[in-house]
Amino acid sequence: MSIYGVWPQSKNSVFIMLVGFFLLMFGFQALAQQHVNDNFDGTGALIGYTTNNPKSLEKVGRVDGRYRALIDIGDNESNITLHFNSRQGRLDAKRVRFPFEYIARNIGIGAKENSQVAPAGSGSRFIFAGIQVHDIDLNLRNSSHIVVGHRGGTQFTLEGKSTVNGRSRVNDLGSGVASSGRADLRIVGNVDNTLTVFWQRPNLSPGTVSDNWTLYRGAGNLPTPEPVYGDEVYIGLITYAQGSRGLPFVGTSDAIEFTDLSSPEIPRNPPTEEDDTQPPGTPAEGNIEIILDNGDSGTSSTGRWLNASAASLHYGRMSLYGRVGSGVDSYRFTPTIVTAGEYDVYEWNSCYSPRASDVPHEIVYAGGRTTIDVNQDCSSGVTGEWNHLGTFPFSAGNSGYVEISDNGITDTSGRYLGADAVRFVMTTE
Repeated sequence: MSIYGVWPQSKNSVFIMLVGFFLLMFGFQALAQQHVNDNFDGTGALIGYTTNNPKSLEKVGRVDGRYRALIDIGDNESNITLHFNSRQGRLDAKRVRFPFEYIARNIGIGAKENSQVAPAGSGSRFIFAGIQVHDIDLNLRNSSHIVVGHRGGTQFTLEGKSTVNGRSRVNDLGSGVASSGRADLRIVGNVDNTLTVFWQRPNLSPGTVSDNWTLYRGAGNLPTPEPVYGDEVYIGLITYAQGSRGLPFVGTSDAIEFTDLSSPEIPRNPPTEEDDTQPPGTPAEGNIEIILDNGDSGTSSTGRWLNASAASLHYGRMSLYGRVGSGVDSYRFTPTIVTAGEYDVYEWNSCYSPRASDVPHEIVYAGGRTTIDVNQDCSSGVTGEWNHLGTFPFSAGNSGYVEISDNGITDTSGRYLGADAVRFVMTTE
């Protein structure tokens, strides 16, 4: 009998029902991949994960609404749980595509009897829990991780590790930064398939209390050289030990959050038919308007630009940032002008601090060029809206452009600069 209390009338009916079921489930899965939370509700096995090397650590699952991975006395013979060099312990992961954001809440180490009480840090204990990014080929020894725990004489710390072709390089934040033995960890997979790593002390009420992320070791980078990833990776949770000191302990986490950053955002406050007001910079009816978002055809860059996932009020799906003083970083927006004439030029600046207060914006137009310094810090009052740079003549074609760069920045207190979107609105022919 079916779930509706009657049998299907034919094999064709069964086939159609099955096809419809799988299409429906696939559709739900595709939608769910835009933003996925796992609060580890209840008690039982983990749900929806790909597990690599499950035999290396078998006591993993959901216990009372938390991720729990127990390494008991005798469970780490021959360092079977270890993630170092060619050794690969257990990884419970999801397959994801760049760009993305992955957050693990309140993740770290706990006592076997109470996961929210950290084991003592005395002695040479190497015990950790955290996030690992792994090459899409799980047989390769290419991975990156950020974990919380005890690293021998460096206790209550965060450790970063890059493993390339079976050789690991490691650093940490020093003793005492994760005093509870736990932290919130965040990895952003950038549009160029690189990683930016953040952390903060556990925010136990993320729905009501704002996050306060800090870049790992000031720049968000793991030890170099870092693995070179393709468009897809596995990312998930690891718990491991080196040796037997410090056992037993558990790896614990309250929740994970995954966001697909390639998903376009809903436009902010689109005007309705009943709304006569328009946002600043709205062109008069019939005027030509060109908007270039970062990553669009007509944009180009030099240096290294990363996804500014920690910024707010960005235009479109995301904004980019560069580091002041790391070499010349420039981002150019080149419109294709069909009709020559005077154009109002605007730039959109996302909100993040500290950014420089004198970021050069060079406008190259018909017969000249000019540079306007823009205060890009979040306190400037020109974030999250179109900022008018001026009115300039443009010839038909693509000889004109706007270029944002760190060449000439003197504000050393602003460590970053941003590039988001530029807008050209024709005023006269």
